Amino acid sequence: MKSTNKYFFQLVLFISIWGCKQGIVETESNQIIQAKWAMYYLNYNNNAVFFEDTTISYSPLECDLNLRTIKIKNDTQELYFSFINQNIDSTKSIQLLPWFNHVLGIGFIDSNISYPIHGGFEYEFLKDSIETRKFMKESEQGFIRFIKTHEGRISPWLKEELMRRKIKMSN
Repeated sequence: MKSTNKYFFQLVLFISIWGCKQGIVETESNQIIQAKWAMYYLNYNNNAVFFEDTTISYSPLECDLNLRTIKIKNDTQELYFSFINQNIDSTKSIQLLPWFNHVLGIGFIDSNISYPIHGGFEYEFLKDSIETRKFMKESEQGFIRFIKTHEGRISPWLKEELMRRKIKMSN
């Protein structure tokens, strides 16, 4: 009888842990989608620069995003990304991070998108501020205006996300 109770307890524990993990995956998935979208609308007017034997530059719009790191501290999560391109062998190349305005990641406070993470410096006082939210909203609106007339290539993920958001491109 004790053996049966032990297995029953293990089964209940497994189902509980599995159920909790399913909820976490859903939340992370939504945050990753939000963060990728923000990475595109905050970087669309920059270049994704790679170095292999020579320096090669692409529009971030035609690159995919690779989630590199997630940092968690109290109620804050920071998701760091790098651009990748199918024409570049990522095992032989490095992505260069040009200019101070290149956004490296997105910060969330209490699961809400809150601030961009820039290379080399942070605006600690702007985290989750009205000014930051206004800047991000205006950046998104500018990106949407731009993408509606954009005729260049875009990544498959971005194309799918534009369709999901019902944003039509000119081509």
